[in-house]
Amino acid sequence: MRALLTCALLALAAPLTSALLLPVEAARAQDHDGASRDAPRGLSTRTTDGLIRQIDRDLYTCYKLGDLYYYDCYRKTFRRAASTLRGNRDYEAAYTAMKLCETRVGRAVDANLAADLPRKRAGFVSYVAIRPDASARLRQTTLDVVEEAKTVLLRAPSAGQKPHFQKIAQALDSTKVLLRAAARSWITWWQQLA
Repeated sequence: MRALLTCALLALAAPLTSALLLPVEAARAQDHDGASRDAPRGLSTRTTDGLIRQIDRDLYTCYKLGDLYYYDCYRKTFRRAASTLRGNRDYEAAYTAMKLCETRVGRAVDANLAADLPRKRAGFVSYVAIRPDASARLRQTTLDVVEEAKTVLLRAPSAGQKPHFQKIAQALDSTKVLLRAAARSWITWWQQLA
């Protein structure tokens, strides 16, 4: 009898429980703009520092790949950075800056692919090469777009965002430093041949 009563109570409670929980779960799953509500919200040192470590680690990988593969690697670095920030409204300007870099550098890479050169792998990711004659042009495009992204970041909409976005802008400066160092080593190598 007791087991029958327990089963009856559970049967009555189940529709009520699911009716109360479904709207909560649906609201938690998506925001009105389609972004996941489970994405981190708010500015945090952990998010900012994690993003900077990720960018630095990815840029080091790019540098090791060699100059013809830099730009596809940069595109993927900016894509990963943007995906880290996607859905976090407080980092929306940083997300926009990363997407700007990914899109512009990606377009330049796609327009200058070297179909005859093999892909290179680093970890689980493969990278395409650009034509050697396009290297200087892509270097300048990347420098320009990184500068534009830094401007977006340094015009942070709020005082609270400013220190976080300044750190991210400094991380983007690493891209410029690596590109200039690579250009100098390329020029030095070329001069040694002459």
